[in-house]
Amino acid sequence: MTKPAPCDRQMPWEVAPDEPKQIQEEIVRLGVGCERMEFDLSADELDRHYAVNLKGTTMLTMEFIRRFKYREGGRIINLTSGQSLGEMSQEIVYALTKAAVETLTKTISQEIAKKGITIIAVNPGPTDTGWMDEDLTALILSKSPMGRVGTPRDTA
Repeated sequence: MTKPAPCDRQMPWEVAPDEPKQIQEEIVRLGVGCERMEFDLSADELDRHYAVNLKGTTMLTMEFIRRFKYREGGRIINLTSGQSLGEMSQEIVYALTKAAVETLTKTISQEIAKKGITIIAVNPGPTDTGWMDEDLTALILSKSPMGRVGTPRDTA
């Protein structure tokens, strides 16, 4: 049985432990395809990812654009993480903020081209910055054409 997210248990109306499953079953009985996924998306976690991935990137990008005084040669390279290539269900907050970086990049690209600045978003692929466990490393290695996992130095 799936347990409701902690934030649901704190609401005055409360949530029965199997309520999400009951809702899904009722929707399916009505003839509609329905899947469910529960996650606890805290405001603090969202704020931390937003501050680094989106706010920091946006502010640096805008400051570069403001200070750029040449007619050509400006380059902005933003880093993304492949969230537009497929699901990242275990990293929802991270994926949301990195997807916003892709949107920022696409949205301003035409406008800043007039100032001689090009902007791209680069997905360096899986990069071991200390977060990978042995199983994930083995999976990545099995799919890597170069037979190794990326490093921060590769990205730099």
